[in-house]
Amino acid sequence: MRNNDSEISQEHCDLALAIQVIIEEIILKLVTYARSLNRSENLCLAGGVALNCAANGRVLESGLFKNVHVPCSPGDSGSAIGSALLASYQNFTTPRNPINERNFSPYLGNDYGEIEIELTLSKNQFSYELLAEERMTDVVAMELSMGKIVGWFQGRTEFGPRALGNRSILADVRLEHQQDKINRYIKGRESFRPFAPVILESEADNYYSLTSPSPFMQYIFPLKNEYRNTTPPDFDEFPIKKKQEFKISEFPATTHVDFSSRVQTLNSNQNKKLWNLLTTFYRLTGCPMILNTSFNVNNEPIVNSPSEALNCFRNSQIDILVLNNYIVYK
Repeated sequence: MRNNDSEISQEHCDLALAIQVIIEEIILKLVTYARSLNRSENLCLAGGVALNCAANGRVLESGLFKNVHVPCSPGDSGSAIGSALLASYQNFTTPRNPINERNFSPYLGNDYGEIEIELTLSKNQFSYELLAEERMTDVVAMELSMGKIVGWFQGRTEFGPRALGNRSILADVRLEHQQDKINRYIKGRESFRPFAPVILESEADNYYSLTSPSPFMQYIFPLKNEYRNTTPPDFDEFPIKKKQEFKISEFPATTHVDFSSRVQTLNSNQNKKLWNLLTTFYRLTGCPMILNTSFNVNNEPIVNSPSEALNCFRNSQIDILVLNNYIVYK
């Protein structure tokens, strides 16, 4: 057993890999057996293990199913929603609407208006700017391109464990030490821990070998070869060292040691504000993706309210806080 603050050895890496490989093989055997029992080409994965993005990626790659769906919250809370929908269809003759089901929104939590945000800012004695939405998007995209780390608080809180752009920490994926900085000074965890890119859906195929859209950040996809950097042979035996000491790709903040990423694809219908920001960042930098991680520090839940966002901002090295169209600087 390794303590959180102890050094990570090759043995720890080997054990973690062995566990992951076994989990993937078990899941592949289960879904293969499920396919043999049913002619359906559609698979829905649920349960906490369905948050294992690498295993989900293996299921996609297998080609056993035409469509694989993992909801935004595949654990117990998401299963409760699925059970309620099923009961509604079976017992109350509620008409099914496949379009609505396919476009299910993960943004089901609390929303906060201008009055609540302004009161919270004033109470905590923070100075702020209120900008028109287009101007706010331009300012934040520019700050991200200059290496600033942004706490992004918009609309309703996400349902499920993934930050999908309403309670997120955002940063530039191109910066070599951005991952280590966020882990060390904001998340308070090991420097190798990975982050996900959110990328414009229209551009995703140009950068990753996608087999499916990934709006809920539930799959691992390989980065295309032209964006990878050749790995020096000295680092092959110890992947953490490789990641920390060598710029592994053009997007090092979100590239894993095997050149994959836990991708979130985004179109304008899913999250218009984040899509506008990403589109502006792409126009400014030529890069269609940014780092997206949950808005919280280690051992704390994702922030929900403006006061929680301010506390996280105050007690971490996040550079800028955006509360809807209010911008707060340190």
